[in-house]
Amino acid sequence: MTTPDLPAVTAPSPADLPVHTASPAADPRRERGASAVEYGLLVAAIAALVVGVVFGLGSTIKGQFTQTSSCIATSGAGTGC
Repeated sequence: MTTPDLPAVTAPSPADLPVHTASPAADPRRERGASAVEYGLLVAAIAALVVGVVFGLGSTIKGQFTQTSSCIATSGAGTGC
C-alpha cells in the first residue's frame, strides 16, 4: 500500500496575515470594563437615593411611632388618640 503525495505545509508570511483595523474601543474586553463601571455608577446612584429617602422620611416615621407609642401607653386614660 502506498501513501499519496501530500503538498508541503508552510507557515504564512506576515504579509499574508489579515490586518485588523478595529479601534481599541471595539475590543469586547474593553466593553466589559465599561459595563462594569456603568453598573458601579448605577449601584452608587441607587444607594444614594435610598440614603436620601431614609434620611428624608426618618423624622416623619419617628414622629408617627412616637405618637402611636404614647397613645398605647395612655390608652386607658381616655385621651382619644
